[in-house]
Amino acid sequence: MTTRGRKPTPGRITYVGSGPGDPGLLTTRAATVLTNAALVFTDPDVPEPVLALIGKDLPPVSGPAPADPAASSGDGADQGQTQPAVISGGPDIRPALGDPAEVAKTLTHEARTGVDVVRLVAGDPLTVDAVITEVNAIARSHLHIEIVPGLAPTNAVPTYAGLPLGSSHTVADVRGDVDWEALAAAPGPLILQATSSHLADAARTLIEHELAENTPCVVTAQGTTCQQRSIETTLHGLTDSAVLGGTDPAGPLTGPLVVTIGKTVSSRAKLNWWESRALYGWTVLVPRTKDQAGEMSERLTSYGALPIEVPTIAVEPPRSPAQMERAVKGLVDGRFQWVVFTSTNAVRAVWEKFGEFGLDARAFSGVKIACVGESTADRVRAFGISPSWCRPVSSPRWVCSTTSRPTTAFSIRSTGSCCRGPTSPPRRWPRACANVVGRSRMSPPTGRCGPRRRRRRRGR
Repeated sequence: MTTRGRKPTPGRITYVGSGPGDPGLLTTRAATVLTNAALVFTDPDVPEPVLALIGKDLPPVSGPAPADPAASSGDGADQGQTQPAVISGGPDIRPALGDPAEVAKTLTHEARTGVDVVRLVAGDPLTVDAVITEVNAIARSHLHIEIVPGLAPTNAVPTYAGLPLGSSHTVADVRGDVDWEALAAAPGPLILQATSSHLADAARTLIEHELAENTPCVVTAQGTTCQQRSIETTLHGLTDSAVLGGTDPAGPLTGPLVVTIGKTVSSRAKLNWWESRALYGWTVLVPRTKDQAGEMSERLTSYGALPIEVPTIAVEPPRSPAQMERAVKGLVDGRFQWVVFTSTNAVRAVWEKFGEFGLDARAFSGVKIACVGESTADRVRAFGISPSWCRPVSSPRWVCSTTSRPTTAFSIRSTGSCCRGPTSPPRRWPRACANVVGRSRMSPPTGRCGPRRRRRRRGR
């Protein structure tokens, strides 16, 4: 007897606006949808930082691979067993190809298979004519649809360029059909969406419709990002390719452009807050470990720099855990009077080892804590422990000087000749001060940097 399989429950189709470019300007709902999305159809001009968010919260690859049907036996018991499903470990990102009707048909087909589909649109979904056509076609299919708005580039980019728009302004996309006579007569300022290939013809047409050729303009590329570039010119200057950055060392303006036309350009000298930050236009390499580069990168970004994380070291556990385990056991047995942390990596290593042994902060009862550096002390305080000593330099002698008799201590510190410098901890502690030294290990990261550093140490 055969049973007819049930049709899967149709999935949801969610339209998400990517906003103007900065992922920090995404709505909370948009960020949640993107980080949990498994199937996404995107526009070609969606910014790369927004694409990087897709599927970040998806579960990792897990579950056994499907069994080979040819290898299964003919027993009824084996045939009745159901193989566990295999969970996908990454998002499926596809371009939205074809005209609006074809895109809507593709989205509908995928949703009917039971998959939740995300359609990622550059800017705000319902301000794009093609997307409106898609939404109307999908609405006729009676599938569940959700539309998450995005911040329109025509509002955000002029703000980041220091151009106040006021309550009355006109927006137009000159990449499509435009009523030029009405646009030229519309109240200003005018905000145009264009590319460099459309801009010269648009400027000539506006001049032909009696808009003054000396009207001030600002052309902005890659708006709201750390690569934002704005060029001040006039309506006549838009017809000259050299004015649009052809002679600029950074090259011509590319990608989607936002053009602001009108008297509001005169306010830019006072309100240009984004491109006037201290490190704007700088590209800064951040030579930290991967786990520690995030905070530094965020700080640099807040000052306008473009950080590039280039880890030059990798923090790894010791090759043999025996030394650390003996130190932790001695701590529990009460053999130590001091514990010295020389870095935040050391604090993390100890707490990971505590987790393996089922210990917590109570293991430090009756023991004094010393820290090298205020950041190390802050990490220790986060676990509810107040350090007895904190010094900015990595020297153990100030620990020994606090007592007139020999002190028993152990230090958890990072070592490795590939990263030693003037502030690196000494190889040996004073014999009267320390009996046990536990070390985490630093090694060159994988990639081109590591071998070059090793050659340098060998004198090549």
